[in-house]
Amino acid sequence: MKVRVHISRSYNPFYNLAREQQLFSELAEDRVLLYLWQNKSSVVVGHNQNPWLETRPQLLKKEGADLVRRPSGGGAVYHDSGNLNFSFLSPDKYYDEQQQFELLQSALRRAGIKSKIAEGNGLFIGGRKFSGSAFYHGSNRSYQHGTLLLNSRLESLHRFLKPALSSPEIGPKRGVSSNPSPVINLCEINPGLTVSGVYRLLIEQAKQSYNKPVEIIYENPEQIPALKTLKDKYCSPDWVLGKTPLFSVKINCYHQNKLLPITAHIEGGRVSSLELQARGPAAESCKKTLDLLQDEVKGYYFNKEKLCQAAQNRLSVV
Repeated sequence: MKVRVHISRSYNPFYNLAREQQLFSELAEDRVLLYLWQNKSSVVVGHNQNPWLETRPQLLKKEGADLVRRPSGGGAVYHDSGNLNFSFLSPDKYYDEQQQFELLQSALRRAGIKSKIAEGNGLFIGGRKFSGSAFYHGSNRSYQHGTLLLNSRLESLHRFLKPALSSPEIGPKRGVSSNPSPVINLCEINPGLTVSGVYRLLIEQAKQSYNKPVEIIYENPEQIPALKTLKDKYCSPDWVLGKTPLFSVKINCYHQNKLLPITAHIEGGRVSSLELQARGPAAESCKKTLDLLQDEVKGYYFNKEKLCQAAQNRLSVV
């Protein structure tokens, strides 16, 4: 077995995600990889999550943060330059989640930080979470990747991880929901911690845990031409929004002073149909108007504000 550490010099979440997937797909049978990387401000949702139930996509866009969907499962996380990301990639014969968690914990103990594993895949200090992991299993190979909160902007974390939609607004939930926990930055425990310092701790512990020499490669995924196609896939709306499980959104409209609840059905992140949830003369009188509204918005990626505005123009939404 050979051990290699790849350290990304890019902060682009889509390139970093593409590089992780490339390393995984090209993984040699005798190779174990540790990939270390950071992203600029972004919210990363799990493969089977509904982004509108995890974050506020329009707020992210307004503030220049990215919405990212990863191939692995699990819940939504916030990334910024105060957050370090790790990936353990290996053939299944070397893949050992217990060993990988112990490597993380042992590395941090070198800095005087003692932690416990809780909620299955999280690392905690005094009931507050600083690391969560997600997992991906392919053909004869697997990876575990996760976060380490060092000095992250927790105000942004809490603000960006508030959902755009609330439970009363949507129909039956599909997909995976996040399980939020109180969080802590590791710099609260050890103010001297730096990203480069944690890199060194992880590398030194990898040498000890695997009892092998470690090759270290510094790289910029943005300078790897073969990654552009995969990067373009991961930043496309068809991936980020189009992989959203089916869901429905309720909108209260008024027509001729009568309440007309409308349900918008969203498939692949796009409006697929509108359904009037009312009966009676008022509902019948606006059925043609609703059909025109459906023709206007069908096929567009869901945006509650724009959908309400379109409905307002036709039905006087309040």
